Amino acid sequence: MTSLSVLTWVVSAALAAAAAAVVLLLLAAAALVCLFALLILGTIAAHVALVVLVVVAIVGDASRRTAAPPA
Repeated sequence: MTSLSVLTWVVSAALAAAAAAVVLLLLAAAALVCLFALLILGTIAAHVALVVLVVVAIVGDASRRTAAPPA
């Protein structure tokens, strides 16, 4: 094996490792974006649930107050 073929092999291995590192970085970035989107959606869902619970409590209290007293 000549030194040129060894150098070619080393350079191609380094390029393959660099390409794999770039792919892994892109996958990590995509996963981070997905996690951030899930965080936002979870926060929105929690606020919607809180608003629904408050509205249900207000409506239940109002209907209890306006109900006819027991005879």
